[in-house]
Amino acid sequence: MDWGSFTLGAGGLLIGALSLFLNYKSRSSAHREFLYQKQVEAYNKIFNSIHPFYNSCLVFIFQCNFKLDNTTRPQLREETAREYEKFISDYRAFSLFLSKPVHAEINNFIKVFNAISSPNENSKLYPKELINSQDPQMDLSKAYSSITSKMRESLGIEPLSEDILKVVGGREN
Repeated sequence: MDWGSFTLGAGGLLIGALSLFLNYKSRSSAHREFLYQKQVEAYNKIFNSIHPFYNSCLVFIFQCNFKLDNTTRPQLREETAREYEKFISDYRAFSLFLSKPVHAEINNFIKVFNAISSPNENSKLYPKELINSQDPQMDLSKAYSSITSKMRESLGIEPLSEDILKVVGGREN
């Protein structure tokens, strides 16, 4: 066996494998960048549609003196139906690009809304503490805040914000 040709062949094989690996990484990097852009677009679209819906809910609950009963719960659904449909439509259209934790928080928000706006005949489907909530606005606000937190976490906004503060001379960690 000629060690020189073996070394040369092994080196060529190594260079070929490295070339294939780098080619794969460059293609997957572009794919990741595309998916991240779609995820940012999805979060933006969903946030822009959930915000008016959430605000409509808060206004209605405020007008009911922060208490919902058998009459006002279904009225909440009626009053916010248009905003809810827009939010759900955007959520469905972009759900493919959402992370699991964001999906979970959005589903929790929907569950809270459904519970605090549940008609009497459906009230057994939801936790009693939400249906008979002392402050349905607070329950909905907590669920909304959780969505925002998970979106920020998923996008890596906190580390980015801290890095920007370091660059501009803000606080040091």
